[in-house]
Amino acid sequence: MFFYNLNTANGLTLSEMGNVYQGYSFAGGIGMLLFDLVLWVSAGLYFDQVVPSDFGVAKPWNFCCVKKKKRTILPAE
Repeated sequence: MFFYNLNTANGLTLSEMGNVYQGYSFAGGIGMLLFDLVLWVSAGLYFDQVVPSDFGVAKPWNFCCVKKKKRTILPAE
């Protein structure tokens, strides 16, 4: 994309995001950056819950797939 930007008079603009240069497009690069952002943020949030630390208790590795227990409220006596 650097050489595409270098070889055009206007440079790379948002209106030319879909142009393909040697098999790559600017829109494809932005799409991969967004995919990586979602992937690494979700992995970080998951490992923050699973890896043991000095603060709190680590959850089991499959905590997001386990059904939560229903709490029952006991009547006041």
